[in-house]
Formats: sequence, C-alpha cells, structure tokens
Amino acid sequence: MKKLFVFLLSITVVVLCLSCEKDDPSVLSGDQSAMGEVGVTVESSSVEIAGVSDASATVITLKSGVSSFSGSATVKNEFLKNLLANIPGITITGDKVSATNITFTQITPFWRVHGFDS
Repeated sequence: MKKLFVFLLSITVVVLCLSCEKDDPSVLSGDQSAMGEVGVTVESSSVEIAGVSDASATVITLKSGVSSFSGSATVKNEFLKNLLANIPGITITGDKVSATNITFTQITPFWRVHGFDS
C-alpha cells in the first residue's frame, strides 16, 4: 500500500505539471479517463508487500467528472494500521482496512484526489 501510494503520488505530481492550461494554472483540462467509469475495479497483486495484500477499489459513482471509489485491503503491518486509523473515512476490522467515497477527478492523463467524504 505504501509503494502504491508513493507511485500514485509520483505520477500525480508529474502529470500535474503537464496537465494545467498555460494561461490559467488553476484549471485542469483533459478527457474523462476510462479508469473513472462506474464499475471499473483497480486491484493490486495478492502478494503481500510491506504487510499489505489484496488491495482493490471499485468506482461506485461518477458525477460531473468526479469518480467515487470504495475499496479495501488486508493490512497486517501494525504501523500502517495505526497510521490509517487516524484518517477519517477509514474503517479497520482486524486486518481488513476499508474506505468508502474516496473521490478523484480522473482525466487523461491526470488524477486529482479530492479527499475522503464521511
């Protein structure tokens, strides 16, 4: 999960620099990504990495270009569980960590995380 987070953050920073219109840096432009369509599921390997395995998230709604995901992962790393327990919208039951209504704007080639809606 940590590697996935770092990877997504790195891609976001690179793409952010390339996605903004030159005359207004606060406006993003692009086409709706197929990854943001309702029903699309993103999964990681079932191999455990840093105590995290079986991570997956599914787009549950798409409204005005904002995709809402629900997802879960098995997290055995106690440090990560303690860290995630402090994030609103994250539910931890045993080793199962889940979140609902994580929203993203997904346009080609950019993802913008809006945050966790409670």
